[in-house]
Amino acid sequence: MAAARLVALHAGLGEQADHPLPSQGTVTIGRRTTCGVVCTDMAVSGVHCAVVVSSGIRPGDAPICEVEDKSTNGTFVNDVALGRGLRMRL
Repeated sequence: MAAARLVALHAGLGEQADHPLPSQGTVTIGRRTTCGVVCTDMAVSGVHCAVVVSSGIRPGDAPICEVEDKSTNGTFVNDVALGRGLRMRL
């Protein structure tokens, strides 16, 4: 199975548009340089959201990917607002 990837649809000048995701773990997205994916857009919070990847329920299952809202500005997935601290499966 190919590794999961996060693709930025609106990457800024000089920003990487394609980011590999770990097979398990968390990748943070935001303006802070400590984030795994750094965005320069001022509408993005310091730590805007996190993509959480966990193993499937049974051995051999595809990984489970969820996005967690960590933003004061709001996080949307497919035009659906999450709400701070809430997760949505991708």
